[in-house]
Amino acid sequence: MATSMRDPPVRLALLSLPVEIKNQIFHLVFTRETPMLIYAKLRNDNVDSTQHKCPAALIQVCEQLRAYASRIFYGTTDKIIQCAAGNTLLVVIEDEADKAKYSTFWSDLTSRGFQLTYSTPKDTSLGLFHLGEPAYSHLLLLPPKSKGFGPNLTPKLIIEFVNAGSNVLLALSGDSSVPSAISSLLLELDITLPSDRTSLVVDHFNYDTKSASEQHDVLLLPSGSSGKKGIKDYFGVEGLVALPRAVGQVLGNESPLLSSIVKAPATAYTYSPKSDDTEADDLFATGSQISLVTAFQALNNARFTVLGSVEALEDKWFDASVQAATAGAKASKSSNRAFAEKLSAWTFKEAGVIKAGIVTHSLNETGQKTTDITKAGVELNPTIYRIKNDVYYSIAISEWSGTNWTPFTPAAGDAVQLEFSMLSPFHRLNLLPSQQTANATIFTQTFKLPDQHGIFNFYVNYQRPFVTSVEEKRTVTVRHFAHDEWPRSYVISGAWPWISGIWVTVVGWLVFVGLWLYSKPAQPKQDLKATKRASSDRSTRTSAAEHNMATMATPLHSISAATQTVDKSCPLPVLHLTAEGPKESRLLLLPTELLTQIIEYVFEDSSIGPVTHMPNGIAVLNSSYTASSKLWPLLACRQLYYDHQILALAYTSFSITSPFANIDARLISLAPSLQSAIRSLTFVADDRHFRKLIAWGNCPFDMPNLQLDTLAIVLLSSSRWHFLFDHTRDLIQLLRRLHNLKRLVFVRNNASVKGSFKTWCNRLIGLILKIDHEQRYLVDPPNLEQVWWSWEYDAKAQTFTLEAAEARPLMGEDEYMRRSLGLMETLRVSVESEEWNPDPRSRVMYY
Repeated sequence: MATSMRDPPVRLALLSLPVEIKNQIFHLVFTRETPMLIYAKLRNDNVDSTQHKCPAALIQVCEQLRAYASRIFYGTTDKIIQCAAGNTLLVVIEDEADKAKYSTFWSDLTSRGFQLTYSTPKDTSLGLFHLGEPAYSHLLLLPPKSKGFGPNLTPKLIIEFVNAGSNVLLALSGDSSVPSAISSLLLELDITLPSDRTSLVVDHFNYDTKSASEQHDVLLLPSGSSGKKGIKDYFGVEGLVALPRAVGQVLGNESPLLSSIVKAPATAYTYSPKSDDTEADDLFATGSQISLVTAFQALNNARFTVLGSVEALEDKWFDASVQAATAGAKASKSSNRAFAEKLSAWTFKEAGVIKAGIVTHSLNETGQKTTDITKAGVELNPTIYRIKNDVYYSIAISEWSGTNWTPFTPAAGDAVQLEFSMLSPFHRLNLLPSQQTANATIFTQTFKLPDQHGIFNFYVNYQRPFVTSVEEKRTVTVRHFAHDEWPRSYVISGAWPWISGIWVTVVGWLVFVGLWLYSKPAQPKQDLKATKRASSDRSTRTSAAEHNMATMATPLHSISAATQTVDKSCPLPVLHLTAEGPKESRLLLLPTELLTQIIEYVFEDSSIGPVTHMPNGIAVLNSSYTASSKLWPLLACRQLYYDHQILALAYTSFSITSPFANIDARLISLAPSLQSAIRSLTFVADDRHFRKLIAWGNCPFDMPNLQLDTLAIVLLSSSRWHFLFDHTRDLIQLLRRLHNLKRLVFVRNNASVKGSFKTWCNRLIGLILKIDHEQRYLVDPPNLEQVWWSWEYDAKAQTFTLEAAEARPLMGEDEYMRRSLGLMETLRVSVESEEWNPDPRSRVMYY
């Protein structure tokens, strides 16, 4: 569409919205007003629309939207339409000469406000959609005489037409064979036609004696309610309806969307004129299995009606004189015209259309029964309730009467139900019609919320045959009682025995304490001297313990047996509780020089550690090593353990050999003072450990209290490859900021490393130099490393050691390159002597 100053391009953006969104906009805008007001607005009549500015503003966006709105809500005539879903009707008839047969039916549709467009299946301009939208509101298909309706009316296009919300009336005839395209179309709706395409329904007891005295193929049947409870009758007319040469249908049992409007009598059966020798066992269907007029209402409320006899719409059967075959029956006029009007009115949504209006819910703690809750000062539609609250729910439902919306009344024996559900309904209640307005019925209900917290829905899902479905859901939260909402215990009579028991216990305890305090026996005088003596001994032992702790606080290397003297006047007794009573610890009674030698043996014997060397010199994990094996002497007595636990942590190499151990949890369980005492830690690592390692912050294991001298990472020796190159760049970023660590050692441990272990070490060193140069001279401002590392690769032991050093200061690039020249030369020599792995898979390089 060409743009102009009156219709700027910004306004045309609304036309690019998807069809479903545009339909939702128009549904939201126009369902709030009566059709009379909408029609007057579109004609620019003088109507007070101060309360309805939104629809007028949307319609004036552009001329195409105005045409779209007018196509939905009124036709070319100056009549208000009686249909709730538009009035444009496409009639597909193969022979235009046959239009005269249905002139009365066409005039009835036109008088009701429908705009009819006639077309033939061979018309090349025929199309159900225009610019992605349905070009017509309704479709009437008369039976073709050829093999189908052509490429513009394939079963797929008709189904898409229904999915878009439009309605279809399909008429069949026994005078012509049913095309396979129509059979395929109806199979999509779970409607089955006879395999013999020329079959029709006959009944030797319910036929017209005037027109079918021999063939019995003109059925005379009453229309109207099926007799089922709770179903409204939208098709009932007085008299009999003539259905000449009708094609029977069989409905599937699986689809709840199918309903039969007119069923065949129990004496009817399908009959093929071409095969006169049809046996009873070969009949397609008999009796009430046969549906002569079928209704299908989709989930989007679009309607599809199948009329088994198109001849029932002809002019000659609208006022035809018919006479039933029953004894004593008199001739009368057929009711085809009234039945055709009701059938088309339901198909084209002039009848059986309901909608939901205002939905409210609120607290009902005061028990009010009025439907006007706003006058009660109650908050409407809160988002949260409490368990066991009394709530009030109301919903307004309207029904289209053909000219306006009227209050909806369910059928006798039927009710609109409300479900209060979470995963399944906790309440399913019938809503009661409590009030009627000019165009709606207000259904209400009050109930108590269940004793269950969670997310609940107020859910109304009203689905009945021949009536459009209504589905309204409102989601709310139901919470527990707050701490101040429970009743006090003294209010509950059942709690009085427990309250009494509490006070009896309190009073009894106070009485017992008072009696115990005032009933202490007097101490004999001869025991006073012994008490003073015991006090003096305790003070002497306390000073001896303090002296021993001061001695142990001195550095280990400064303690010497030759420089220590034994203070025999102050032995350090430590009491141990045994079955015989408290006894002094024999270990602490040893001379100080012997205790010093024991401590030196425990903490300075480093011949055995977590990593050992094999005869060929390769470093591997010592699986038999445990830190506790060196700490047994500390378990001699509790006093010795507490005095030397700091030294134990500082001089012991701890090893975690299980690859599934949670190292962080083990370290966090220690007190901060014990964490800072650990100096050497070794753990076995695989790929997931490296992923955790590169996620550290500025210190090992993200623990600032940890002050490690050595951290050894031993690769897990298994049949799997170690893809160390995947973590090289991230590991370098960690090394640039890693504090609280003096030495980082990588031990290959005979593990399979992709690309060889030495190759990875050389790539790591080379990338350290490269990234350091980039961060110093190619980034503004320079990003200097916080820690610099010197390295050493032991080819024999297959270990790679990084020593922490002070960060290098900012200097000129030339001087930096001179200082780095020796490092680069060492790296070049190391690269040239890289180990060679005969496995070709190991030669894949990673950067």
